[in-house]
Amino acid sequence: NSRGFDVQKQTLCKDLMNITGIKIPILCNQENFLLRNNSYIVDKALPNCHIIFKPAEKDFFGGRPKNGMFIAVPDCLKDSVRDVSPSHWRLQAITVSCNNTTMLIISSYFPTDPKTVQFDDGPLQEIFESLKETIDRTEFDYFCLTGDINTNWLRQNSGHVKAVNQFVEELNLVKSWDKYDIDFTHSHTIDDITHVSTIDHFLWNQCLTPFIEECGVLHLVENNSDHEPIYCVINVPTVESTNHQVSNQNPKPSWKRSTKYEKENCCKN
Repeated sequence: NSRGFDVQKQTLCKDLMNITGIKIPILCNQENFLLRNNSYIVDKALPNCHIIFKPAEKDFFGGRPKNGMFIAVPDCLKDSVRDVSPSHWRLQAITVSCNNTTMLIISSYFPTDPKTVQFDDGPLQEIFESLKETIDRTEFDYFCLTGDINTNWLRQNSGHVKAVNQFVEELNLVKSWDKYDIDFTHSHTIDDITHVSTIDHFLWNQCLTPFIEECGVLHLVENNSDHEPIYCVINVPTVESTNHQVSNQNPKPSWKRSTKYEKENCCKN
C-alpha cells in the first residue's frame, strides 16, 4: 500500500521490481490514488513491465480519489498472465500460468477496521462475495490472496477481525504470519507516539504451503508510506502435463470443483 504515487514512491516500486535476483517479481500495489487518465504514470515508472491497472474511485463532488490499484509483472511474463479481476473497486486478480500450473493471485484493499464489536459489515461482505465469485469462476491450481487486509489478528474484540477470520476459516486459508514471524507492517504517530500493527497479509490455500520459501516485511528508509512492503517467495510447483486424449480422465486439481473435505485434505495424499 503506497498511499499515493509521487516520484519517491514510483522509484521505490521500480526498486522493488529489481531486488529479487533470479526470482520473477510480481508487484501488487494498493492506494495509489491514480485515476484512469493517469495510468500512464505507472507505465512510465515501470517501463519494462506489463501493468494491469484498476483506477481509483472518485466521488462526483470531488475530494481525494479512493484506492487505485495495479499489478505489475515483467514483460517476459505477460503472455502467461491473464486479468480476471472482478468489478469491485477494492480487488484485483490475475492468473499466472507456467510449469503446467496456474496460480490465482488476488490483490486487495479491505475497509478500515472500526475496532468495535458492532459495525456495518456490508462493505466487508461485498468483498467476501466478490472474492468467492472470482474463485468460483476461475480455473486454477493454487491461490494466494494478498494486500492491505486492514486486519490485526490481535484485536480480539473487533467485529471486523472476527468477520475476516471467519472468512479465512471458511476458505481454509493459511495465514502468512502464523508461519513466518515479523514485527509490524503498518505504523502511525499520534501525539508524538508511534503505534505499530500488522494489517498487511498473505493468505493461501493449503496446497501451496510446501512451495512457500519465505515471507517477510521490508523496512526501507526510502519508503515514505505508513505501510511497509511485504513479500512472499513462491517456488512455483510443476504439474505434469497429460496427453490431451486422456486429459478428461486425469484432470488437474481444481479448487472450485473440490469439496470442503477435499480442500482440507488436498495435501495429505
